[in-house]
Amino acid sequence: FELFRAAAATTAARRMAQAAAQSSRSSSSQASNRLHLSRSPYLAQHANDPVHWQPWGDEAFALAKARDQLVFLSIGYSTCHWCHVMHRESFQNADIAKLLNDNFVSIKLDREERPDVDRVYMNFVLALGVGGGWPLSVWLTPDKRPIFGGTYFPPENRYFGRPGFASVLQSLSDSWRNKRDQVETQGTEILAALRKHAVPPAPPSAAAFDPSRPAALCLRQLRDRFDSELGGFGRAPKFPQPSLLAFLLRLAGLRSAADPAESAEALAMCRLTLDCMARGGIHDHVNGGFHRYSTDAKWHVPHFEKMLYDQAQLCSTFAVTSRLCAKEDAGTAKELADTAVGIVEYVCRELSHPAGGFYSAQDADSLPEGSAEDAAGGHGHGKKEGAFCVWTWGQLAAALEGGSIGDVPYLKAFAAVYSCAEAGNVDPYQDPHDELRGQNVLIRRKAWRELAQQLGLSEQQLRAGITDCLLRLREVRAKRPPPHLDDKLLTCWNSMMISALAQAGRLLNRPDWLEHARRGAEFIRCHLWREDTRTLYRVAYPDGQDGVTLGPAPVKAFLDDHAQLIGALLQLYRATLHQPYLAWARQLQAEQDAAFWCSEAKAYFDTRRQSADAGDAANAAAPELPLRLLDDHDGAEPCGNSVSAVNLASLRALDDNSGSYSSRGGELLNRFSQTLGRQPMALTEMASACLLTAAGPPATLVLAAPAEDQLEPLLQAAWSSDGPVRRPDLTLMRPQDAGWCSGYGPIDGRAAAYLCRDFTCQLPVTEPAELADLLAGI
Repeated sequence: FELFRAAAATTAARRMAQAAAQSSRSSSSQASNRLHLSRSPYLAQHANDPVHWQPWGDEAFALAKARDQLVFLSIGYSTCHWCHVMHRESFQNADIAKLLNDNFVSIKLDREERPDVDRVYMNFVLALGVGGGWPLSVWLTPDKRPIFGGTYFPPENRYFGRPGFASVLQSLSDSWRNKRDQVETQGTEILAALRKHAVPPAPPSAAAFDPSRPAALCLRQLRDRFDSELGGFGRAPKFPQPSLLAFLLRLAGLRSAADPAESAEALAMCRLTLDCMARGGIHDHVNGGFHRYSTDAKWHVPHFEKMLYDQAQLCSTFAVTSRLCAKEDAGTAKELADTAVGIVEYVCRELSHPAGGFYSAQDADSLPEGSAEDAAGGHGHGKKEGAFCVWTWGQLAAALEGGSIGDVPYLKAFAAVYSCAEAGNVDPYQDPHDELRGQNVLIRRKAWRELAQQLGLSEQQLRAGITDCLLRLREVRAKRPPPHLDDKLLTCWNSMMISALAQAGRLLNRPDWLEHARRGAEFIRCHLWREDTRTLYRVAYPDGQDGVTLGPAPVKAFLDDHAQLIGALLQLYRATLHQPYLAWARQLQAEQDAAFWCSEAKAYFDTRRQSADAGDAANAAAPELPLRLLDDHDGAEPCGNSVSAVNLASLRALDDNSGSYSSRGGELLNRFSQTLGRQPMALTEMASACLLTAAGPPATLVLAAPAEDQLEPLLQAAWSSDGPVRRPDLTLMRPQDAGWCSGYGPIDGRAAAYLCRDFTCQLPVTEPAELADLLAGI
């Protein structure tokens, strides 16, 4: 890599002049920008660039071979702030575009459409030691071997230690022409190293893994990183990290009887973190929902984009925490529940397709209030991060004028509650681009009771008045230029939202949320699933006012799409006991096993095997990728293997006469036993699967009724009890959905509930109150 770093040290201007003088090709001979053919919102943002972008595919690499040129692969997503910056600075720059067009075949790729490609080349960049992130910039040989890469490059050599993009382009072009053997050898060596480390090491022995062990270590690691003052784990920037919180909530529920102190500690970490997040600027107090992360340790100044997967996971987390702490602290429980309500209302209002699916994200950047609309629909120089969300003092005064809470003017009360100031409330150190000067990011630093006393109001008065203030601000916001909406409909993220709506809908007694979950599942079945070929697809796009299309080049689903959809269907079945959800989950699990399981690795790969006769070779990559990866890390989303481990534990509890679910789940946990035994924080969702597996024989509630519509009173009684939240391993089922309990039925024509624990079933009950009492003791 020093070959390229040294060459990149010369100035951008001289290099561009050399490129113009030396190029024997005219830019007119290059293929034109072909991104207008794509349905991806990210690619659409680049469809009018002077760069002759190609979409990812065989045609682009054939072009590179025919022209004997390197490939420049640029990966990002439509709501990525630094992708927008590099777009403005480099990809709309005519001189840099000429460098790219004359010397490279340039490919633009949406990482959310093709996470498989992104992961392969992100692993390469991480191996260089330069850090990961987006935009991801990678240079490949025409046969897809990576030779150099990084993330954001400024257009010129203006940042200390970071070469300019033009300089890098010229040095790489020179090396490909003049030092071809070195470049190709390096590409071969890099690919061999990546293949060697594509699969995490297997456990040293074949001894069965003890799933009871990771929980204590994971709790200890989380305790060591926990911010006991402000919540969250680690220092700035602070991310929500819902998979860590989900583990703590499962631990709190399952250990509530066996180890009350450990249970209380886990729940306290969640409560503090969620309370601080809900008060903070990372929470959109006006429109609901949560921004991507906080740039500071106090949850104040966020990175303003909003992702569907964050809303889904946090909706579940707030709902479960609300129910777990309801008896000890009803006030906190209500605030947590209200925050979950705000998340769902935001998703239903801003991220919902008329057919029932959910869009992917809202951008961080937008035009400030009063700006003209960007005619190109792109990310022009006038857009600023957070412009849609933040408030000057004058804007607050205008929106809140004339209102009061008792004798306290709205503006005074609102400023006290959300720490607003005439000069703005953003620390300059959290505003490196000077985009938030004079702006206020809403954050509530004090409890409602303390604020009410400070203003001489009752708490009820203050809350009601602030609610009206927020509604006024929402009306003002509705007139601002909106942030870009990424309207892709991803199977994986839709499934996460469906699961959240099903679980939270039951926990918070919101039948309307259950209906949204049902419509979401039907959306996937209608638009992303082909029953005749048993094929699940990754992404769909809006088509016209209410229509949906898979686009010109449909992308088949990856492991995380399958795993998250199975999890969503199991959660829907648990919430409704509607048998078709369980049947589809079982079918999808069989399809996932056939397409993604590797019997040699004892785990699921991210991508499907090439063909039915491709064997189980660990690196039998899909034809268009140089290697096949096995994900072993839970990040912003839990990885497919972790979600699969939880799914298999649930399927085993429902019905596992053959032992296949138990066997595969055990193999999966054993495969990752080294990570679980040393650094379970890296796989907290799989640590949750360990908790569920180690809990012993699950408690099972069998509900039998003459007709499905007669199940609801007992099902509602079950979910209103503490059973499902304190025992996340509690299995709810109908007798006809599992062979072992097929003899259980209604009593005297009435719906009946059978609670079975430790392979023993108690006498059935028919009254909802009796069932609630029965579940109180589990």
